[in-house]
Amino acid sequence: MKTQLKLGLIAGSILTSFASLVPLTTYAVTKNSTVTVTVNPTITLDSATNASLTADSTKVVTTTFNAKVTTNKGYTISLHAPTSTALTATGTSDTIPASATPTAGTNGWGVKKKTSATADATSYTAITTSAVPFYTATTGTAAAGATTTFTVGVAIAPTLTAGSYSTTLTVTAANS
Repeated sequence: MKTQLKLGLIAGSILTSFASLVPLTTYAVTKNSTVTVTVNPTITLDSATNASLTADSTKVVTTTFNAKVTTNKGYTISLHAPTSTALTATGTSDTIPASATPTAGTNGWGVKKKTSATADATSYTAITTSAVPFYTATTGTAAAGATTTFTVGVAIAPTLTAGSYSTTLTVTAANS
């Protein structure tokens, strides 16, 4: 029995020594996961103000109107008159036609395109019944939006019938 006990102790010692030589290994499998978020373009035309002025036959009179846009992408502001490009008055057949060259002493009106967020083109553009880009921004706006100011120029002939002349101007903001 002593021999068996000795052999058992020797065998146990050998197994214990052998086990300490075998590394304890943990097996793991790793995979990566991708999270994708799509942010769609958004745009709002927060406001478009009215323009009003008193004309003078001796000079081109100017006024402004504003369009406030909020967007997360580049955008274009386009203008057009949906029905009539001429400024008309009730009760008269006289009109102030859209013109790229309003000139003192003649009837005509136009809007200046923007060359940047704060600068106007040197000449006017006649409003048409189709949308025409008047300002393009290559980036989105701040969260508070961006206000673009457009200059309107009006000239009249001294013989134009007195009255209040107007037309509807449609302002469209679209992502580019």
